[in-house]
Parts: sequence; structure tokens; C-alpha cells
Amino acid sequence: MSADDTEVEVFVRGFRSRLWLLALLVVVGLGAALWTGTRERGIGAPDDRRRLMVVTQAGDIDYYAVLERGGFAVEVDSYADWEASARAELPESEAEGVALVLELADERGFGFVVFEAPSTLDFDGLELEPSLDAIDELDARDYAVLSVGDLAFPHHLSVDDPGDDPLLRIPGYGAIQAVLRQPAVSAREDDERPTVEELQYEDAIEVARWMYERPTTFAAAIEFAQASIDATLSEDPHARTLLGPLAAGSALPTPDGGVLVVHHALDVYSDDARSLTLGVGESMHFGYLSPDAVAGLFETGELELASCASLAGGSIEMDREPRIEAAIDGSALAIATLAGEARIWRKVEGPGCVWREHASLPASGSVGVLAPRLRARAGGQGQQTLAARVVDIEPQGATVAVWLDAESGVDEGRIDERGVGTSDGGSALELLRLPEAEVGALVFIDDVQLALLSRTPLPPEQQTTTARAEHAIHVLDRRRPGAHLRIPTDFFAQGRALHELALVSPAVIATEDPQVGELHGPRFAVRAAGVSGSELILVELGAQAWQTFEDAMVADGEGGLHTLTPDDLEARVVDTAGRSVEALTVSTRAGALAYAAVDGALPSELAVNALDGGPARYLSNNEVIDTLPRFTADGRYLVYVTMVRSSLSPVPYSVPRIAPVPAAE
Repeated sequence: MSADDTEVEVFVRGFRSRLWLLALLVVVGLGAALWTGTRERGIGAPDDRRRLMVVTQAGDIDYYAVLERGGFAVEVDSYADWEASARAELPESEAEGVALVLELADERGFGFVVFEAPSTLDFDGLELEPSLDAIDELDARDYAVLSVGDLAFPHHLSVDDPGDDPLLRIPGYGAIQAVLRQPAVSAREDDERPTVEELQYEDAIEVARWMYERPTTFAAAIEFAQASIDATLSEDPHARTLLGPLAAGSALPTPDGGVLVVHHALDVYSDDARSLTLGVGESMHFGYLSPDAVAGLFETGELELASCASLAGGSIEMDREPRIEAAIDGSALAIATLAGEARIWRKVEGPGCVWREHASLPASGSVGVLAPRLRARAGGQGQQTLAARVVDIEPQGATVAVWLDAESGVDEGRIDERGVGTSDGGSALELLRLPEAEVGALVFIDDVQLALLSRTPLPPEQQTTTARAEHAIHVLDRRRPGAHLRIPTDFFAQGRALHELALVSPAVIATEDPQVGELHGPRFAVRAAGVSGSELILVELGAQAWQTFEDAMVADGEGGLHTLTPDDLEARVVDTAGRSVEALTVSTRAGALAYAAVDGALPSELAVNALDGGPARYLSNNEVIDTLPRFTADGRYLVYVTMVRSSLSPVPYSVPRIAPVPAAE
């Protein structure tokens, strides 16, 4: 202060400044109080971000399943019912329509309101951010979500994506999208230092966040899965895949040298918005590769799979759960569905994929084994047998029957519910009953004979740790029902169990053809299993013993059991390099047999052995299972399936492939 100022004047000036400062503070405080008192605020119960009011228009979507799965607490009712509840609880409110429903949501403490079909509602008078005009394609949106109460000044508007995502099969999923797009759903007071309450809330809705975020990664996941499958299949450079990406099926060589491909698309989808899974497509399709198309596939790499429209119209709906069974040579196909009979189709002789419906069988259980194009007996009527079937009938045991087609002169009919026809002109002919036996692996030899494997449990006192049943090969003859030739496994593979049987060649016993070499009975390939694994055995019946059996089949008298001695057989173990075998097949045209070779716990690979001996030649070498080989009619190629497991699903599926038969060394 100056020398002229008195102490009193200084005091007055200081007081005035403090007074002005106090006045300023009071004005500022009053302004804050006025703002706090006049801003819009939520009413009623405290707003809870986890609580959702769902307002429906029509339909029966289970919002509890989708929204509560995500961690929200949900209450669902129709628009009319919510509006009626609001009028009952808020009788003094002047609001109407959507505004009234929002007021009820605020009163009850909901954080957000989910509206179905927002384009059908009137949002006039509401302050929305963004505005409705800023939303593209509102008519294509299934859901709109508005924030409520303290979370709403203005009401934040969020919507789902327009249209349907083909990968997502979750009714009401759009509601998750619209809710998670609300800023308040993810808001924190301090991004760096969340409160305990905020962390608990975020943990509670973590599944909803996964459901919202993970579908954005699905396209990349599908691309990665297919790339991984392509890389796996490319490990066998000589093989070709018979289908495009994300498809499954199997292949069947046909008598004209082509390949029939039965296939369906793989349907990739998600029913939880967190992971993808694989399902079957809508239809099973029949495609065909001609011999020229097979050759072209290896020359140019181009797959020319044509539709086979003459076979069941080219496709069957998968919801009918079709089951396909085929003759070993691809000349016949049985298509069974849940309802109705199994329809038998025969390929018309000659080139091309031309089929005609031939007959029907009951669809219950397995159709059985379809007869291929069989060698006709001299002086016979040609092919007469359509299929063979094994039926377990208590207490008689396993029963083997054949079904004869109408061309045989027997009245066309159907096998009855037991699987065996009547004796009064029905079309089924019972060949053999084996009490207490299990029967399988039926193989046609020619138009009147077939072979099979049997397993008969030993009496308890005769069982050992390595032998609990007797195994045998049986030969049956349609000319003499009840007669059969039994070849015990101890004659050629002592102590082994028989699991697979394939015909190498029919008998050659009475001929004047100078081109025919050594006479012999039927030749079989048998998979026999023991303690150390399974092996492949070639079995040939001697010509003299077989002729004796043949003579008995045409002589007068009743059928019965026929036997032979070990000296009437020749057996040779095939060199499989110590590997177990399965899925056996034979081609006399190729002079070879093929199988899936199993080495311990490693995936099976395809191998080929010459019928006249020599080491195994391997067709595939990869980290997946290759199985079910079949030779093409000309013996040049093998079709098979590779069992693929993608990153999208733990369930493997089959991919049909084809590869040249490796040349003998």
C-alpha cells in the first residue's frame, strides 16, 4: 500500500475483492445447481446395463436362449402388452407409443430396450443419436436398441446388420449385434482403472462379447481350414481329388471304365456365434467321370464331373437320410431312405452314366450285398440273382437268403419283414441257416453261388485267451438250398479270425479252351487277424475237390454240409511288409489286390500287391487315413477316400480321390 492509504481503506478494498470472489463462487455454484436440477434424469429403479427389455412384434424367437446365453437378464413381451403395462403403472404419464414403453423401462431399471422390426414403429418425438434418417436400409434391419434412463440423453440408437448372415443359425442373433453396439455397454468411468463393479459386469457379459466379435473371424477361419486341407491332400502328388472344396462323398468305379461320384456339399455354420461346425448340404448328388474325363484329369488337372440325371433324377434330399449301397463292380446301386423301400438301380451296359430303376427291397436295416454283373453258367438263363442278405432270426440263428429279380421267372415280390420270403412263389430264396453263428462278408462267385464268412462261439470249456470262436469260409449254391461247403480257418490260417473276404477269380474246372491254363476252384483273398495283427492270405480250392462239390449241387438228393481236406487247398500269405490290412479289394484286370495298410497307430495308407507275388507298392503317404480302395474297370486306377478332419470340426469327412496304380518294380 502507498503511504497515503489508511489502514481502513486497505481493509475495505480487500473486503470488496473477497466479496466479489464470493459472489463469483456463488453464481457458479448456482449455475451448476440449476443445470443439475434441470437436466433429464432416469426415474424409478437404478438402471442396470445387464437388464434388457425385449419388445416383440410377432414370431416365437427364444430370446432367453440367445441373450441370457450372452449374460444378460431378459424380460420379453409383445409391444401391445408392454404398452398396456406402462399405462397401468404410469397413469399420469402423457407419453404415447414407444416413448411410453421407454418410460416404463426407465421406471423398472432396464438399461436397454430391444425392438423387433424397427421400421414398423413410430419413433417421432424422441431425441435419438444417431437419428433414424442416418440409418441405411432401416427396412432390412430386424432390431433396434435404445438406451434408457441415465444411459439415455439422448437415447442412443443401434441396429443390427441388414439381411441374414449365412454362417449364423441363431434366431435372434441380430439382437446381440444391436445391443453390443451400444456405447454404454462397454463404457468405463476410467479406461485405465476399471472398478470392481465394472469388471464383474464385463465378466458377466463376456459370452455376449464373444458372440458379437468372433463371427467377424469366421471367413478367415474357413479359408484357413480349406488351405490346410489342400496342403494335406497335396502330399500325394500323383493323386487327384474328385470334388471341389468343402464337399464330401465317395467314388464308385463303373463297368464302362468311368467313375460314379456320390457327393454332397459341406454346410459350414455356427449355432452359437462362437465356433463353426460342419453339416451336410441340402442334397446328395450323383456325378460321373467318363473314362476320357479320368484321363483328362491326370493330363490337364481339370475336373469335369458331369451330373448323372438318369440315376434318381441326379440328386436326393439329405433330410430323407439316404443310404447308398453298391455292387462291387459298380453295376448296381441301392438307394434307401427313411420312408419307403430301397430302390435298386442297374447301370445300362455301354458307355455313359445311364441307369434304370430295376426293383425294390424293404428299407429296414441293410439292403444286403448287391449282385454284380455275374458270369452266367453255360446253358443257364444269365444273371438271376439281385441281392443276398443275412438275417438273424431267433432261435434259428443266422439265415442267408438271396433275392431273385423278375427276369428269373420267379414272381416279383419283396423280402418279408424278417428278411426271408415265403415258399409259395415269393422272390426270396432261403439258402442256409447256421444256428448260433454270426455270418457276414457275402461275396458272389457267379450267378448261382456265393461265399461268406462265419463265426461260431466255442463252448466255454473250449475257449482260450486267443480262441473264443470257430471261423470258416462257406460256399452256398442257389441250386441246392441248405447245401454248403465249409472250409475251416484252421485249414489255412490256424488260430486266426476271419474278417474280410474277396473273390479273386471263379473256378475253372471243365473247359476245352486251349487258352485256359491250370484248372482250379474259386480263388479268394482273406483278411485273417491274430494277436500280432492282421495278414492277407490267398486261398485256392483244388479243381478236383471243387468238381466234387459241383457234382453234388446238380445231383438228386437233399442239401447238406460238404467238406474237404487241407490237402484240397493252396494258401499263400501276401507280403504286406508286416503291416495290418483292411478294406480289401481285387482286380484280375490289374492282376493285383489293394488294401489299406495300417502300421501301428499311424493312419492307414493304400498299398497294392501283385496277385502272383512280390512286395507291397504304396500308393499314398500322408498324415490322414486313406481307405476303401476300388480298382477302375480297366485296372489302371484306384479310387478311394481320404478321411479329412478340418480345423472347423473334430468330425472327419470323406473326400473321394483317384490315383494311378503303381507299376510293378
